[in-house]
Amino acid sequence: ASKINSYIGEIYNLKGSLELRKGEPASAVSHYSKSLDIRKEIGYLNSTASTYENLSRVYAQLNQFEKAEEVLFKSIEIRNELNDEIKIASAYNDMGNIYLQSGELADAIRYYLLALKIQQQKGAHSEASRTLTNIGIVYRRLGSNNNALTYFNRALELISEETDQMGKAYVYINQGNTYRDLNEPAKALESYKKALQIRTTTGNMLSSAQALRSVANAYADLNNFSEAKKALNESLRIFEENDDQRGVADTENELGNVLLKEEKFEDALLSFESAAVLYGQIFDLNRRGLCLRKIGETHLKLGRYTLAYENLQLALSMATGTNNGKLIETTLLALHNYSLQRGNHNDALRFYKQHIEVRDSLEAIGRKESIWQASLDLELNKKAEEIKQIESEVDRLVQKDKIKTYEIERQKMKSNFLALGLAFIFLLAAASLSGYLVIRKKNILLNEINEKLVKSERELQATIKTKDKLFSIVAHDLKSPFTALVGLTEVMKTKTGADNIKEISEYAGYVHESSQNLLTLIENLLEWSRSQTGNISLNPQCVSVNSIFNLVHKQLSLQASTKNIEIKVEANNEINVLCDKDTMITVFRNLISNALKFTNVDGKIILNAKTKGLNAIIEVKDNGVGMDSQTVSKLFNLDGNQSTKGTQNETGTGLGLIVCKEFVEANNGKIWVESQLGVGTTFFISLPLV
Repeated sequence: ASKINSYIGEIYNLKGSLELRKGEPASAVSHYSKSLDIRKEIGYLNSTASTYENLSRVYAQLNQFEKAEEVLFKSIEIRNELNDEIKIASAYNDMGNIYLQSGELADAIRYYLLALKIQQQKGAHSEASRTLTNIGIVYRRLGSNNNALTYFNRALELISEETDQMGKAYVYINQGNTYRDLNEPAKALESYKKALQIRTTTGNMLSSAQALRSVANAYADLNNFSEAKKALNESLRIFEENDDQRGVADTENELGNVLLKEEKFEDALLSFESAAVLYGQIFDLNRRGLCLRKIGETHLKLGRYTLAYENLQLALSMATGTNNGKLIETTLLALHNYSLQRGNHNDALRFYKQHIEVRDSLEAIGRKESIWQASLDLELNKKAEEIKQIESEVDRLVQKDKIKTYEIERQKMKSNFLALGLAFIFLLAAASLSGYLVIRKKNILLNEINEKLVKSERELQATIKTKDKLFSIVAHDLKSPFTALVGLTEVMKTKTGADNIKEISEYAGYVHESSQNLLTLIENLLEWSRSQTGNISLNPQCVSVNSIFNLVHKQLSLQASTKNIEIKVEANNEINVLCDKDTMITVFRNLISNALKFTNVDGKIILNAKTKGLNAIIEVKDNGVGMDSQTVSKLFNLDGNQSTKGTQNETGTGLGLIVCKEFVEANNGKIWVESQLGVGTTFFISLPLV
């Protein structure tokens, strides 16, 4: 029974860790608490202490610092009872993390130093290097950058790149940040490059992308904009390939800042606008508001006053909603500058007064923070003697460790007992092999668990992203046709008399048109959602291109006749492609419907196909209104795609081309477009020949 309860306790502990990784700390607390009750009941002290430590980390994440301290002290009591000094040091390090997070920096340093003292005594160099890094981070927060560098350098001396590559890269990043604080960008760049080299070697692409952003910041500080942009573009590519929206947004924002420094305003606008859209999708309203303010200021530099005002007002609204005082202040100042340029002196004065009021309130908060900092300095002074004493003890241990290492090396060189040495080495190798096999077995098990967790997390993120896209489109595109239907039927209701038969007939035509648009939208939504959720099944077979042309031509002939548009099939040869016929009918129905929508009365649509290598190149060409390059670049992008009115104000869904792209790529094909304003548009589709 005890063994079964032990397994149950371990399962609850693992479930708690899984919930924490999923971002559900409250659920994690529940599972950890159940694990704790079981482990306390069966008297497993080591497991009980581990669960207390897990609970402490969750409470700290929830900013419940008193609870975090309380349960961690219970873990320390058990570790003392077990005389497990390495685990005591780890718990002290966790306590330092809690105090760092809660802003009690003096106590954070004290507990980190207590942990470091034990780690130095036990020769736990890897753990000591992480603790040294934490101490350096605290000193940097205190503005004591030289002390911070001292601890980062000591951490780099101890850390082994062979066993903890990511840890060493993390120290280099913090070292670089400290050099930037000291206004030494060249040294910062050197540290960032070392971090980047390590992270690239490990194959961790996301951390490499973050290091590239740091490298770019250092280059920008040195006014080397070409290298800064090169690093940011590479970072952007990695984040996009890994579908990391926040990473893409942050990088686009940094790229916009660099382009702004270069005075490349149009390019900067594109980066800020991309970042603003992505921040909106992940609900980071503060950063979205910041981007909108930069967009407004950039438009103002370009003399686009309407766009400048609209974006600045949006930024102000967002800053007010999130109570972001600094963003409110800077946006009001930007609106003041806008009003001055427009000659609206009353508005300029009003915005400037509001800016001053917000600035004064922020300065008042700053004065309170200065008082807090003074009290913190006083607290540090009170505890300085204790901290200094522990630091001295740690320094003595470091020197002792170095002397001890030197003596061991010296004794090895002088040793004449070769046989005894060989025997010792043999025994050591046997013990290491045995330990290696045990650790390897555990690592394999842990890797399997981690792989399953990562796979589950990715699948969940993909499902949530698809759902969010679908809901966004439904909310936007279903509203218009339903509004039209309600309005038209309301008008028809009021005109039911015999004298209004002609008007009723006219409104009935409008109702039919709106219903047709709604049906098209729903068909596209259903097809797209099925493709995204994996519920659509493809049946690749030999399909004649002309058969698809003729079928779709027949379906759309009535629609074409209303504008007297000729649909001409010019494909003479019989070309057979390998594809799913139903999905490709949907693709060409959407493309030809679009061509009808954007072609004027008496226009022409040409359908053609030819072979090129192992593929068929299929064309849908019209002589309609055409598009500019900016519109073309957004056609197949779900985030940038928008519905546009046709030549007779026909409405669209904005989703048809997204469905086309999904279905063509699902059939191992490619789709692209060429267009010119006032000349026409040609869509090309490449599909494999049978």
